[in-house]
Amino acid sequence: MISGRIDDMPGDTDVLIVGSGPVGLTLAKELRQADKRVLVVESGGLDPSTASNELAGALILEPATHDDVRICVSRQFGGTSNLWTGRCLPFDPIDFEDRFPDGRWPISYDEIRPFYDRAVEYANCGQGFVDKAPLASVDARFELTRLERYSRDPKLFRASLQQFSEDRGLTILLNTTVVDLVLTENSSVSHVVARHKNGLAYRISCKRVVLASGGLEAARLLLNIQRRHPLMFGGPHGALGRYYMGHLFGHVAALRFSNRPAEALFDFHRDETGAYVRRRIVPSDTLINQHHLPNVAFWPDVPALSDPQHESAFLSAAYLALSFRPLARYLTPEVIRRHHASRLDAIAGHLKNLAVNPTEIVRHLPGYLRNRYGRNARKPGFFINNSRRTYRLAFHAEHFPDRQSNVRLSDNVDAFFVPRLTIDMRVPDENIRALVRTHRLLNDWLEGNCLGQLDLNRSDDALASAIATRIRHGTHQIGLTRMGTNRNDAVVDGNLKVFDLANAYIASSSVFPTSSQANPTLTAMALAIRLAQHIIQPAP
Repeated sequence: MISGRIDDMPGDTDVLIVGSGPVGLTLAKELRQADKRVLVVESGGLDPSTASNELAGALILEPATHDDVRICVSRQFGGTSNLWTGRCLPFDPIDFEDRFPDGRWPISYDEIRPFYDRAVEYANCGQGFVDKAPLASVDARFELTRLERYSRDPKLFRASLQQFSEDRGLTILLNTTVVDLVLTENSSVSHVVARHKNGLAYRISCKRVVLASGGLEAARLLLNIQRRHPLMFGGPHGALGRYYMGHLFGHVAALRFSNRPAEALFDFHRDETGAYVRRRIVPSDTLINQHHLPNVAFWPDVPALSDPQHESAFLSAAYLALSFRPLARYLTPEVIRRHHASRLDAIAGHLKNLAVNPTEIVRHLPGYLRNRYGRNARKPGFFINNSRRTYRLAFHAEHFPDRQSNVRLSDNVDAFFVPRLTIDMRVPDENIRALVRTHRLLNDWLEGNCLGQLDLNRSDDALASAIATRIRHGTHQIGLTRMGTNRNDAVVDGNLKVFDLANAYIASSSVFPTSSQANPTLTAMALAIRLAQHIIQPAP
């Protein structure tokens, strides 16, 4: 049942899940297969709401490196699946190796690997993340075999609305925000305190509670409890709210291919299942360990939309569409739009491109619209070949764990009187220097294998400065409630149970001790499936 009425709340449930995003709903569906009675409490409704997202507002100390939280989250049914492009990637085995003193996982890659197949089914993105080597002559310092997949339906569970409505063992309570947990003397959660959008407060009893409300919100809820119980969750020097990570991503170099076969490898294409796939360039595990590199993925990208010097009428048309806010909100989420349409001083140049080469739009637009809006699986982006064989090089890199990167409660409160967060996301200098080294090594590899070259004709300091001024994140909220082996160094154990709470769990990317190069959603879904098995069949 899906309801916006607190009166429709069931009288008895086995598991209460906070949040109806991809992770929370994956967990709910797995638990229902074992006939567990589940209540999902969602802060928003079926449609987006400015008032709901306003509850997530926070003070950001460095706005240049962190997006406005209100556009990074989606408080509505389906959570952040309403924002993302559907990119699906598993973490890599090297992510679970002991590479960082502050980034040790309490579980191995082999303990999560079996749950990826089930997560891929929920994500609806097709099977297989490795392709055969397309160019047999290249050496193994970097790999061209890794694939990223895209969901055929990025909103994932919207198609299951009817099924959820008819399931009597599952209740999804909308427009209801969990603002606190009520603890017993033995540190069990007896009730959650929730506020309906009408302002009324309710207590909802629970046998088990799982926080699947996103990394920042899970940390915020526990920090609020810690304010009343200062010694909980490792005390003031514990891990709660620390080690905040996202990903380092952006463009600081151009890639010129030496030949068309190499260039042709990197366009989006549909596999036999109808899902879109794209190839990436990644350093080998040996290279990462030898040179202390971040785990990182590279791919060639179209020129910056905002710069009319690309002289592309199609790209200028895309930029102008994203710059027109009433239209752009139907095309892409605001957090993505801002990264592509931040300049408003070059309209004349874009109009000139349209006037000089209107036939380019005629060539590309019909196919793009057909692939983007005329198919069940939407094309997630575009890759337009150019005569110079030159592209921006995109990177999506691991954010090294840093204890000083943190969130904490502020003195400001939201509409329900819950303290808002102060966000102090930091990127270690070594993280940026390591990414500089990776660019240099990639250029050596491209030239050595006659594939192309990067325009890296500047000092390491200049390249590091360019990276530092371009990295910006907020949608991937990692590390804040990290998993580990003890309550002093972590918030949850290897089974995602909160150390200091007997019946509370966290299902979120915030439990990851490291961030990988991969988007976190698929791995968070895999961990949710693993958690469901733990709840259904607890270890003796």
